[in-house]
Order: sequence, then C-alpha cells, then structure tokens
Amino acid sequence: MSGEDDIVNHNMRCTRIDSQNNVQKHEVISKTLPGTSGWIWSDHTLAIYQNAQAFVEAGIKQHNSRIFLTRLFLKPCVVVADNQALLELLTEKEDHYEAGMDEYYDLFGDNLLFMNGPEATLTRKLLYPLFNEESKSGYKAITKDLVETWISELDASKPFNVYESTKHFALLLNLRLYLGLDHNKEPQLVEQFSSVATTHWHGMCSLPVNIKVPGLKSGFGQGVDAKDELLLLLRERVNSMKDHAFLVNMSESIPSEELQLNHLLVCCCAIIPKVFASVLTSFILMAPSWKPYYQTCSSEEEKEAALDKILLEVMRLLPPTTGGRRVARRDTQLKGYAIPSGMVVHFSFFGAHTDPAVFPEPNKFRPERWVEENKNDRCRMFAFGAGPRECIGKKMIWDIILIFCKAFVHKFEWEVSGDHLKQLKFIPAVRPKKKPHIQLLTKLN
Repeated sequence: MSGEDDIVNHNMRCTRIDSQNNVQKHEVISKTLPGTSGWIWSDHTLAIYQNAQAFVEAGIKQHNSRIFLTRLFLKPCVVVADNQALLELLTEKEDHYEAGMDEYYDLFGDNLLFMNGPEATLTRKLLYPLFNEESKSGYKAITKDLVETWISELDASKPFNVYESTKHFALLLNLRLYLGLDHNKEPQLVEQFSSVATTHWHGMCSLPVNIKVPGLKSGFGQGVDAKDELLLLLRERVNSMKDHAFLVNMSESIPSEELQLNHLLVCCCAIIPKVFASVLTSFILMAPSWKPYYQTCSSEEEKEAALDKILLEVMRLLPPTTGGRRVARRDTQLKGYAIPSGMVVHFSFFGAHTDPAVFPEPNKFRPERWVEENKNDRCRMFAFGAGPRECIGKKMIWDIILIFCKAFVHKFEWEVSGDHLKQLKFIPAVRPKKKPHIQLLTKLN
C-alpha cells in the first residue's frame, strides 16, 4: 500500500461541542476505504475510458463494496457507485466538494459551471426561468415545429442511422432554440457554428495544456482558439437578433455581456447534441424491451405517462454519460468513509442506477417500477445530476425528449435486429460502438 493510501485511510475525527457544558468530545466516524490507489503505473484511466460500466462492476465485485479506492487520472481516486452515497455527495454535502473542472476554465470562461457559493446561487436563480418556463424561450413550440420539419425531411426508404441522425436533430434544435438559427434559411451559418463548436469540443477531450510553439498547437490550444471564434459569432448573432425570445430574455436576466456570451457558449457546446442523441438512440434501440408495456396503453394520456416511465428506465440502465467527478475541498466523509481534502471522487451513474438497495432486480428493464416500488425514487436518478449543481435545464430537456419520442413513435414503426447496445462507447456520451442502422416504416395514421 502506498503512502497516499495511508492518508486516504486515516481515521478522521469530528469535534462535537456539547451545548450544555461546552466540552469538546471526539469520536471516530470513519471506516477504512476498501481498495488501494497503488502507484502511477497501476493507473486505471484507460480501463474506465474503454468500458466504464465493466470497470465499476468489477471494482464492486472485487472489493465487495460500492465505494472503493483506486487510481484514476494518475491520482488516488474514490469511486462511488452507491446510490445513497451519491445522493449525499450531490445534495447535503455538495459544499464539501469542488466541481474539479478548473483546468478547463480557459475553454469556457466565467459561467455557472465554474461558480461556487453565493455567486453560483444568484446566477442560477437568474438563469433558471430561461431554461424552465415556456414563456421565456418558447422551447416546446420550437421543438414541436422542428420535430415536424425534421421528420418530414427523413427519407424512410433508406436505412436510418440512429445515433448520427438524432445527433444532427439535436444540433439543429440547439441552434434554433438558443440562437434562432433555422437550418433551411441560414444553412451556411449553421454549418459554421457546427464546425467551430466541434473544434472547441475537441479541446475538452484533450490534455488541458495550451502548447505555444510556432507551427505547433495542442488540441486544447485549438479549442481555446475555437472558443474565441465562437464568441465572435455569438456576439454578432446577439447583436443581429433583437426579437429572439431566448436571447432577449438572456440579456435581461444577465446584464453583463461577457457572462451572456459565456453562457451561450455552454449552450452551444457540441456535447449537448451528443447527450441528446445518446438518450434518443437508447430509446429507439431498446424498443423491444418497452413496446409491450407501451402497447397496453389505450388513451393518449396513458401513452404519455408510459413514455415518461419508459424514458426513466432507459436512462437508468443507459445514462447518457458515465458519471462525473468532484474534488474534496476539506476533510469530510461519505457514508462513513473518510474523504481527505484534495481527494478526487469519481461517481458512476451506471453503479448508482443499478444499486440493488434502491432498485430491486436492478438489471431488469421494468418501466412499471416507477409506479410501484420506485414511485418515490425519481430523485435517485442522477443523469441530470442532483442538488445545487443539478442541470439547470433538466425540465426543459425532459420535455424536449418527451416531445421527440412521442412524435417518433406516432409516425414510425421499426424493428431492431441484433443487440446494438451490447458493445458501447462511453466517452464523451454513451452510444453503440458500431453505428446502428434500422429500417423505418411510416405509419398510416
């Protein structure tokens, strides 16, 4: 065991002040973390990139624990796959941790992702209506209109490339919703935003080092340059679109032009279409699992309620991202385990969503669980995060996904041959390793 393990497994003590006699009492409150961080050459980063789900499942089995110590990203790291522990980490103990994203600040600038404390609380309060109230952005009307257009443009006679097609839809929706860009009216500008946003995103996938050598630039450095180009495009768009609801309300909510543009930069990030496509792809390819449940519904109201439960189960078993990380800002504990200041904590959505302590028969697809034994456990689904750092657009995103899925099911029939979800890619979004194609059949409604 390395010296770093000694730090990790030290017994933390808390001080409790008796309010009556003001006497300090000390009691051991921590357990020893199972596992070891080993040395640098025993790092498991490659394993988690290759198959995050298998890595976590193997760790749980090896240590007989859903919380264990390992080494990731060349640092000692605590892996959390315990649902209750993750709920605790993201909610009541969120202020014990930092987001751990500071090295990517140069790619996004000052915005809610990097804020903490009162500044984050105030900014979130100002932005929240934009992402959750129809009157502020018209997101439902925009989504319905684009879904109708997108479906009408699909050639159902050709094999449907599930992931790439839904990703393209999500890109068009992002640009329409946040910037008022219509792909039929301004195709060149849509292509320009898409290209620059992709280069910007590649910076996120690179080592966060901005190498400045003549004739040589790192992927991160190219991402920083793309950020500057995107900001110029965004500034021009904001100045030319004085009647687009989202931009108008953004300027009224956030007086600072720099903060406006930095938040729009996040909205236009290329990861968002990938995450949308992940959910929609999983929904479409898991149809054999959910169709029997859906076909028992007779009324439109029942069908919509069923889609909600189906999507919960799809995202429980196949979350669009593998998880996230935090860095302890002070000595703390998590479900009785000591977490020293500076420790990286990696949390796994795959692990938390299949925790048998919360979800009976965790690996079985059962939409009905959400009206039966797990009817009060929606807060234990972490695909959108939880607590103070929960995705600010959670309601809007859920509504958009429901609108898309309802329209897709209403318009098409399809058969899924083969298990496209058996082999997955996990970074940056969960998706089939091989691009799946299916044949769509248009319904005669």
